[in-house]
Amino acid sequence: MKKIILACLAFAIAGGAAVSAMAGSLENLERERALAIAALLDSTIDVEARWNKLNLSTARLADLEVMVINDKSLKSTYSPRVKHALSNYELTFLAHASAEDDKSIAAHWFERIGLSTDQLMASRLAK
Repeated sequence: MKKIILACLAFAIAGGAAVSAMAGSLENLERERALAIAALLDSTIDVEARWNKLNLSTARLADLEVMVINDKSLKSTYSPRVKHALSNYELTFLAHASAEDDKSIAAHWFERIGLSTDQLMASRLAK
């Protein structure tokens, strides 16, 4: 009897974890884009580590962006989140938009949010 209760409990926990861990294609894209931008802005890593992280993120972002573009469920659930993401192509589809502009993700993102190289060079690190 104890084994049956433990098995049922384990099954319920595993089922609950599987349901709560599901995320849509847009959420996965947003999460990966946030990780790429966090690596871009991280002042604790050196240039080579940042370059490696951004190269890995670029490949992941490109794959996830294609998944979002091909996701038919987004058209049927046109929520404010989906509407906002699709109306901001240059920031939502960062890997594709930066490739179209023939720029790095970093240069493209900084340009789209309104920061120039001069502004970045004139800024100072505050702690």
